[in-house]
Amino acid sequence: MQPKTNGNYLVWSADPYYGYVFTFNSETGECINYLPETVRDVAGLPGKDCVDEAGNFRALRIASGGDWETLEHQRPVGIWVYPEPPYQNVSFYIDAFKAFVNGKALLVTENGETWIFDGTAWENYGIWRPYEVATSVDIDQSGDIWVCGVAGAARCDVNTGQWQRYRITNTSQIDYFVEDLTIDGEENIWMTGNAGPGVGGFQKFDGKH
Repeated sequence: MQPKTNGNYLVWSADPYYGYVFTFNSETGECINYLPETVRDVAGLPGKDCVDEAGNFRALRIASGGDWETLEHQRPVGIWVYPEPPYQNVSFYIDAFKAFVNGKALLVTENGETWIFDGTAWENYGIWRPYEVATSVDIDQSGDIWVCGVAGAARCDVNTGQWQRYRITNTSQIDYFVEDLTIDGEENIWMTGNAGPGVGGFQKFDGKH
């Protein structure tokens, strides 16, 4: 959901890579969809959490050459900003993404590389798990980065740059396939996942034990 400066909002949804893009406008009550085909069209979303606390909206847009989609953000006033990406065709390789605070973002590629955008430039925090699918990424109050996906969950210590993997056992209903992750105000890590056909649920982890 993308808030607007007049108090209204847009709701965005998109199919993977050049599929249909859907929007709902709260001001007009109109819901539209389109297939992106024109340069600068929003062609997709980089992940599930594309709007930060300041209302900046991250999206993938058709580039002028048509070779790849650019990762850009739109400020609440409507101005688009295109910061230099980690590499030019990064939109092809995004597994997990999260926008947060004011203009900051986290990005995990399909080879496990984890990047953080501080509002000006991207910094590489290394590989959480090489070529394992990542489904979600978040950051705690200490600045430690958490990633989950196939192979469980892992935390990158902001002070050391070292990754530690956490594999939740089957006794907690979630084992190898962690589907989603978020951090609450008390630094608890909340996850959902699957341990087998018809078996899964929620997992709460204090981030330490």
